[in-house]
Amino acid sequence: ELALARTSAAGLELRDWKDHTRPTRNGEPLPLEPNEMSRSVAISADGEHFVLGTEWWLRFYTRSGRLLWRQPVPGAAWAVNVSADGRFVVAGYADGTIRWHRVSDGSEVVAFFPHADRQRWIAWTPEGYYDASPGAEELIGYHLNHGRERAGEFVSAAQLRETFYQPALLARRLDADGDQRLAEVVARRGDVRQILAAGPRPQIELLSPAATTSDGDYQLQVRVRQLGQGEHRLRLRIDEQEIAGRWQTQALTPGGIVVNPLTDLAPGLRRLSVELVDGRGVASPPLRVALQVKPPASTPPPRLHVLAVGVTRYRDQALAKGVAFAADDAKAVAAAFQRGGQGVYQPGVVRVLSDAEAASKEAILAAGRKIADEVRAHDAFVLYLAGHGRTVEGDYYYVPAQVVFRNQEQFRNDALGGEALRALLASIPASKLLVLLDTCSSGSFRLPGRAGLDDKAAIDRLQRISGRALIAAAADEKMALEGEGGHGVFTYALLRALAGDAASDPATGWISVTALGEYIDRQVPAITQRKWKYQQIPVANTPVPFPIVRKPANGR
Repeated sequence: ELALARTSAAGLELRDWKDHTRPTRNGEPLPLEPNEMSRSVAISADGEHFVLGTEWWLRFYTRSGRLLWRQPVPGAAWAVNVSADGRFVVAGYADGTIRWHRVSDGSEVVAFFPHADRQRWIAWTPEGYYDASPGAEELIGYHLNHGRERAGEFVSAAQLRETFYQPALLARRLDADGDQRLAEVVARRGDVRQILAAGPRPQIELLSPAATTSDGDYQLQVRVRQLGQGEHRLRLRIDEQEIAGRWQTQALTPGGIVVNPLTDLAPGLRRLSVELVDGRGVASPPLRVALQVKPPASTPPPRLHVLAVGVTRYRDQALAKGVAFAADDAKAVAAAFQRGGQGVYQPGVVRVLSDAEAASKEAILAAGRKIADEVRAHDAFVLYLAGHGRTVEGDYYYVPAQVVFRNQEQFRNDALGGEALRALLASIPASKLLVLLDTCSSGSFRLPGRAGLDDKAAIDRLQRISGRALIAAAADEKMALEGEGGHGVFTYALLRALAGDAASDPATGWISVTALGEYIDRQVPAITQRKWKYQQIPVANTPVPFPIVRKPANGR
């Protein structure tokens, strides 16, 4: 928490600190380097310390004027402050960043860059972990020097997304346990400085046309120019949605040419990108293809497929509370999509897994893969998960019915985690895919981290990396248990939206995934405020809007 910077205190008079080379404390000079210009000052809340920002240094003093530490700055420190709890010095620099430094030694804790467009922003730690608004990952990166004989290299934050995009960590970085949380993540995932120093980055070259037209097929060819470290995989995105390719059948070797035939692409302008990702989670710069797919002369009508999973009866008694409606909600949601999809899509495969049918992550994934075999590119697919969800080290996990928590490592192995969910979503070729998560964290199911903010950040990470449309609510136990209208609050709002309460296109009567998200975003906070005097804010990100159901003729 920050108030206006304090520049005066009883018995402490600071003068000539703004745009001067000779600032003073109680009439005595504060020695600076020759030509070092002072720009800003702030006194701590207790009056026992003050910070001086200059063109070259961030300087921290005792009340008596003794210099405790100084840190080099990335640009003139135009503004400084000390947090009310006395833990951080905060400085606004000429490079456009705001940075938090430890009061104890001046070391940087986190940096924040708000872009001048007032839309994009990015925050990061010195270890490389970051959070960013959509489109902001290209704003920062790392310049690697290779000596006089080789050109330098720039690695953008986007190339490090696989490992270092950790919004849950950034959301808690300034908490009292922020250092411990960061240390645990670094021990598991690494430090960006060490990872980038541990060998070359992957590089690939596009051999197939970068802009062309197609009848629905395209042969994507790339040459591997340079491998990175560890195991490698090629990651394909179509319209920013992660799609599983056939790369795994071909060896990745330096100089080798890799071919992936893409078939049954949805009509319209398709934007493809491909990256080579190594075992460290470092990706090559993406190769991009603009592909205009011509409509086929005839094609089967699109179908709507649904996989709805709901668990109420958990084997672990620690999970017995908080999900009273999950199994029935899954059945209700599947039926609602079947009814509402008529007139927009032909009936597709609909599968409901409740309680014992959702015993393990293998059972859920097997059901998803079986449906995926039936899905075509122009179809639509809905994945609905209800029950318990949990965040561990920044990743989202859905808890199947038979999971029993014994330790954190086993939980990660047994629960359906973000990586497995991403793989399932990538295996589904539908260009229209919606993920719906109505999961809560049991207060008695003890795992590191906290529900709410951690869960929402982990869900956001899943959406951003997979690229799929996602609407979710990370509810607390009380909301899920008591619910609304015989359903969990989130699902109640979803069912109302599907029944026609969400806005529809006036010409067609179709309700889009964006309209669903907007309706849920309005209704869930209103319901929770009315029932519990607390607003639950859903997570909704639908980057590519598409119709999902038709508004009933009677308006409901």
